Amino acid sequence: MNRLIFSKFTHIFEKEKMVAYYNSLKLNPIFVEKEFREILSCFENGYNPQKFLSKIDDVEIKDMLKSLLKSLIEQKILLRHPSEDEKEKRIHLAKISKPYIHVAFFLLTNDCNYACKYCFVREPMSSNFKTMTMTKEIALKGLDLYTRLIHQDEDLIHQEKVIVFYGGEPLMNFPVLQFTIEKIEQYRQQEKLPRHLKLLMVTNGSLITEEKADFLKKHNVTVTFSIDGDEKENLYRILSNGKPGFSSTVRGYKICQEKGLDINIACTLTPQNVSEGEKTIKSFAEYYKVKRIGFNMLLDNGITTVPDWYNKKASEFIIKAHNIFRKKGIRENRMTRKLEAFNKSKVYLYDCMAGGGRQMAIAPDGGIGICHEDTWNQKNYVTNVNETNFNPAKSAAYLEWANRTPLKMDQCQSCFALGICGGGCLINAKYKGSIWEIDERFCVQSKTILEWMIWNLYESLVV
Repeated sequence: MNRLIFSKFTHIFEKEKMVAYYNSLKLNPIFVEKEFREILSCFENGYNPQKFLSKIDDVEIKDMLKSLLKSLIEQKILLRHPSEDEKEKRIHLAKISKPYIHVAFFLLTNDCNYACKYCFVREPMSSNFKTMTMTKEIALKGLDLYTRLIHQDEDLIHQEKVIVFYGGEPLMNFPVLQFTIEKIEQYRQQEKLPRHLKLLMVTNGSLITEEKADFLKKHNVTVTFSIDGDEKENLYRILSNGKPGFSSTVRGYKICQEKGLDINIACTLTPQNVSEGEKTIKSFAEYYKVKRIGFNMLLDNGITTVPDWYNKKASEFIIKAHNIFRKKGIRENRMTRKLEAFNKSKVYLYDCMAGGGRQMAIAPDGGIGICHEDTWNQKNYVTNVNETNFNPAKSAAYLEWANRTPLKMDQCQSCFALGICGGGCLINAKYKGSIWEIDERFCVQSKTILEWMIWNLYESLVV
């Protein structure tokens, strides 16, 4: 061990009297008092550790520094040779697997009785836009294709499988929703589909009735309601006639809640509800009494303009919500995923199932894309339900999405959030030119959350 040098993935964070050394691929910070930063600076260009220690006369301090160097080496913050960086990176790149479908979105219709101001489905709608509604024939072909694809690798069949019913508003095509769910149950009984397959429906809730709720409960469908807070905070969510949709959504929510359905909330972070801060957060905990929620930042697609402060404030809002929610046993999806990666020192390659080529989205006309946010435009179709021999592992589009991870993006290599980011939304990146661009809004979010996680860990250690 002639020389030690800082890894190119090492980043240094300072707060008050403390410094955190952090390798963005090891995800395990080492905390030292700030006075040691200058002492350790000799390793920036490479330095002999024996020579370094020989300058220390105090035995106790020398032993402490030996232990510190050992920890810094174990976490790849200090390297014996710069080539260790590429070895570490290759370990994680080797985890990129061939595309394999876990999740299927059934886009039952592009029609909706709401006209939410930020809706990404509105973006590809031109003046000659035509409503599309999935038929039972298309739904069955899509289900058969999904059934075949999940059996392409029997070693992965035991992993979580999910079918999501989406729109538009999926309840505007309830007959096909009902048909597909009943067919899924039949396939489960025939062991064509695994028993652990989860069913979800994303809805504005306004078309929920007692009878529909009973059907959804009977078939264990988790219902995700699109809700942005209380009535004031839902101002972006309006009916197609321009009137507020809040009361209609809440009525459907209460029906499902009273009947004991499994309920989630999907909240889009707008300047309005972010500005309301704790008031918004408490509405989810106290009024809706939700147990699981997911916060989504607005897409940077030009539909909705946001103030300059939005990216940072929305990220801080997620952290504030987490701090309140965790005391009440409420789980926020994105924070949970990042915390799991950080706490387990597990590099997070993708932020969604479309990333990695693990998802398919079936359009009402039978066209198939990778992401449900991208499949409303037919130019993004990769295949269709009639191509029964389709194999995502041989699809150029799926292979590209499988490889699109921050670890393969040059512009991400120096980022301290490299290992817990996942690259954000590929569709948001596409608005900048291609999926290989940076999702800038998510970039801010990942950095903000990582810094919080580092210092939150420190506070937990010193209590």
